[in-house]
Formats: sequence, C-alpha cells, structure tokens
Amino acid sequence: MANATVISATNLSIARGTKTVLEGLTLDVPDGAVVAVVGPNGAGKSTIAAAIAGRLRPRSGELRVLDCDLRHGDVRSFRARVGYFADELTTQLVPTTSARDAVALGPHAGLRRAWFELSDEELVEADRLLARVGLANVGDRAIEDLSAGQRQRVLLARAFAGRPEIIVLDEPTSHLDLIGREEALWALEELLERSPRPRAAFIVTHHVEELPAQVSHVLLVGAGITRFGTRAILQDADALAAVFGMPVTVTEVGGRLVARIDRYSMRMRSVR
Repeated sequence: MANATVISATNLSIARGTKTVLEGLTLDVPDGAVVAVVGPNGAGKSTIAAAIAGRLRPRSGELRVLDCDLRHGDVRSFRARVGYFADELTTQLVPTTSARDAVALGPHAGLRRAWFELSDEELVEADRLLARVGLANVGDRAIEDLSAGQRQRVLLARAFAGRPEIIVLDEPTSHLDLIGREEALWALEELLERSPRPRAAFIVTHHVEELPAQVSHVLLVGAGITRFGTRAILQDADALAAVFGMPVTVTEVGGRLVARIDRYSMRMRSVR
C-alpha cells in the first residue's frame, strides 16, 4: 500500500507583497518523507517553506498540509502542529531568554518567556532536546551568550519540541563557519534519527553539501521551474541544468553529496 499524501500542492502560486515569487507548483509529498528544497538564490525556496508552515497564504491554486487547507482555512491551530526554523528567530527572541526556554517555547511559537506558562514536562523535554544536539550544559545560559553555532542548534532543537507533525527548516546551517555548519548538520541528523519522526520534513538549502543523510525527496526550484522527485533527481543532469541555468554535477563522497559546476560553463557565462 502506498504511503498517504501529507502535503499536496496543485498549480500553486505564492506572492510576497505584490510580487509573484512562485507559479504552478504541483507536488504530492508522501508520509514520512524528508524533502530537500534546493535551488539558486531568489528562486522562492524560503517562500515555499513559509507557505507550508502556514505563515504565508498562497495567492492561487491549492495547498493542503495534513488536513488543513492553507489557502482558505484557519491556520492558527495548524501552526501548533508545525516545528519551524528560520534565521530571523535568532533576532526575534528576547536576547536574555535561556536556551531551555527558547526550546520549550517552540510549540507555542513563543518569543518571550513572560507571555507563556511552561509546564515541567515542556522544560524537561527542552533539556532532553538540548542534550540531543550536544548542548546539555547550556540550558540556563542566555541566547545572547551563545556562539552562532550554538544558537543555531538551540533553534533546531526548538523546531522538534512538542513532537510536531511537520518540520520546516529554512536554511538551518546558514551563516556558519565550517565547524559550526558540521555541528548543526550533525545535530539535525541526530534529531531526525532519534526524535519521533514527523509526518514530513522540509529543509531549504542552497548547498547539497548541507543536506542530512535522511533526505528522501528533493524539490528543485529555479528559473521559473520546479521539479519534484526522489533523492535520485539530484543525479538528473537535465533537471539540474534547467534549474541552475548551467551544467551541475552532484556526486556522493563518503556518504555526503557534493555539487560541482563545469568551469568552462562558468567562464562562458561570465563573458556574456
């Protein structure tokens, strides 16, 4: 029996303000899928993430996630079922918020501890998630006192708090140096492996090197084109070239994906 569809988009168009960012997206995401959203800057990857997380209403078409119509329905209760990571959360949280509280506030989409009554169970779960991402000893420390890499891992843990049914991670390894990136990627793989698996996870990235091993499906976005398929689509040279506008080769080295662009194509593009 085929897996049930948990995310379904039909001829979906999404706008930011008056600008249409994405048009004509159609896909069906099966239960248990971990989807990487890959493409160049400005392609609409973060816009897709915001729409699936219930934070941006589509302009036209249909988008259903779980049992919720995200174009026409009331998304307030839906958001509580989504674990969400976006870089702006780093600056939106009150700087003196402890790492423990930042994680525990995740299911409430909370930014300020004083606005919420957190249960003992939520705080215990927050400590457990912090330990899972290698931060067992920072629960009492303020967000502002952590390194960029530590803050990123705190926010990853926050996205998994409350056992969400859908996980949406918008560039979870952005703005990190090599060590910070690898620590965040390790933390994400630990969370996906050892936490209750969500019905689906969406991970936005510019770089295939930053994808966790658990990725099962890929949505390629770029040049007004969207292509959705299993992880094997990253080996489809025609699909990659259509999205990135030049030949791209993706290989697997030591269990990690690596992307390369033909240097001749780069030189020819630079002289146009």
